[in-house]
Amino acid sequence: MLKKREEKERNKEIYIDKATSDILKEFLDFLKEKYNLEYKDVKDIIEKAKREDILLPISIFKNDLSTLEIIVKFLKESCALNFKKISNLLNRNYASIYNTYKRALRKNIQINVSESRINIPLSIFKDKKFSALESLVKYLKEEFQLRYSEIALMLNLDQRTIWTVYKRCRNKI
Repeated sequence: MLKKREEKERNKEIYIDKATSDILKEFLDFLKEKYNLEYKDVKDIIEKAKREDILLPISIFKNDLSTLEIIVKFLKESCALNFKKISNLLNRNYASIYNTYKRALRKNIQINVSESRINIPLSIFKDKKFSALESLVKYLKEEFQLRYSEIALMLNLDQRTIWTVYKRCRNKI
């Protein structure tokens, strides 16, 4: 009886579906015993690992593709992610991601991936309320307090475009 209650409690704290192997359960038991961890602690570790974000170097945004095309092309080619994973990470429709990538390929432009002092977390692009460019400009403006001219230089756009995008973004909030 006690064993069942403990198993039920463990499954409540960490969802373990039917397909999870016995090896994983043994590993969780091992962590609990060896490091004196509770299942809640293991769950916290798993959640933290899920929150680890992919970072995009700012240098990739300095070309003639749209912001979303750049992101999708970078994730597909540099990170070797499939379209389903990309669509989940960006909270976008699978078909939209696929078509965006095909459109980027037709433009035949290489993405310049170089070391950057600024890295953009992929998670900022999850909010569908904002376009990819709006999310990027908002992040650069609010996190780094950059001027419109500095952002424009980084993204190879006109500073008036950056101003317009940021104001449109602020109106949505």
